[in-house]
Amino acid sequence: MSLGEKIKEARIAQGMTQAQLADGRITRNMLSQIETGKARPSLETIYHISERLGVDVAYFLGNNSRERYVKFENIEEMKRLYKDKKYESCIYYFEKNIGFIDDETALILTESYFHIGETNINNGYPSRAKEAFARSLEYAEKTAYSTDSVRAKIALLQPIATNIQSPRLQLDTEKYIELRERVDYSELFHYLSDDYKYRYTNEIFIHIAAAREAMKAQNFSEAIKHLSELDDNKTKYKIPAYVLFRLYVDLEGCYKELKNFELAYKYSSKRIALISAFNL
Repeated sequence: MSLGEKIKEARIAQGMTQAQLADGRITRNMLSQIETGKARPSLETIYHISERLGVDVAYFLGNNSRERYVKFENIEEMKRLYKDKKYESCIYYFEKNIGFIDDETALILTESYFHIGETNINNGYPSRAKEAFARSLEYAEKTAYSTDSVRAKIALLQPIATNIQSPRLQLDTEKYIELRERVDYSELFHYLSDDYKYRYTNEIFIHIAAAREAMKAQNFSEAIKHLSELDDNKTKYKIPAYVLFRLYVDLEGCYKELKNFELAYKYSSKRIALISAFNL
């Protein structure tokens, strides 16, 4: 028996008209549409009908149906917040208004926590990033949908959050390779692997690769040209904090090689200041 049929049957059994059951909370026409299955009532309306008829709401909702109605009433707003990239608001809305996990909500939470972690790692907050990545992986276990893309990205970003100074030491190459066909972070993988012969398309990595090749050839002035281009235009290139750290390490090293200890000290100070700014 459908929900509308249950309501109609209970109403007739109580000797109520549609107008009496509606009781001004909903229109008689709306109740008629609910009873014929042409309209779907909100959870609030179902509680009102249940109270008016003196029938336990569980009779209308059935096992686990309350959760389905709660989700039906709130999932579109949760998805809107996610699409608008308001990830923290999306998570808060879920916790306040839905609160139970199914495949769809778990996937949205997996992605939301990942993006929060990614933002934190790019802005120099590795501790926050680690927490967000852990939550992302936690929810990834609770959905039947594929989360390989998120897992692969976290496999690259988590080493940075764990060891901002030497992420390569934490990089699980085999784990990433298992997933990389489904991920768009291949350039980050080559960057973390110190593969500077890779043909990058990202301007940041192009300059860094050129600088590293110049350093290898002992052409430190050429390397400085590429590194300074990035440092002077940090906002334009939107350079993540972890890349900026290595940039300062390389500039410090280049100026040391050129015996320009004043500028070497300048970039050493920048590197130290950046490390101090990280919430390690």
